[in-house]
Amino acid sequence: VSLTRREEKDRKDGELMQAVLDAVVMGLANAADAELLGAISAAAPQPFSFGAAAAKGLRFEELRAIVGSGDTQADGDRGELFWRGIPAELSNAASPTFIGAFDRFGVAIGREITLLIKRTSAEGSVEITCWAGLKAIIPDLGYVWHGPEVAA
Repeated sequence: VSLTRREEKDRKDGELMQAVLDAVVMGLANAADAELLGAISAAAPQPFSFGAAAAKGLRFEELRAIVGSGDTQADGDRGELFWRGIPAELSNAASPTFIGAFDRFGVAIGREITLLIKRTSAEGSVEITCWAGLKAIIPDLGYVWHGPEVAA
């Protein structure tokens, strides 16, 4: 997050802190998405099929798709996104599309989040950078699959 001195002065203290916290939370959410989807991609899941989901004992309601930037098969209907009929969300954290029971995965965040506030100009502008340790938790890769646009 970069803030000019004018932006700092134009906001009340509570508003400024809220803007910084909002940026940190959104940054952590994006980093968590990238960590989990990167770990899934690196683990090379199998291609999706409804039969594979059924073999794991999943119900259709448990399936969700995360549509990556390289997808060509997602479609929308009245403001909702679907991938082959499965409810979906968009993500720029991965190119492929992943289909799975994502409530079985997680991302652990370290005990400390470090903020560095650096003055970037003599006028008082600042740059705020956040660091956090993240680790994807994937107990069983068998609950996630990739879309057909990804080479196995």
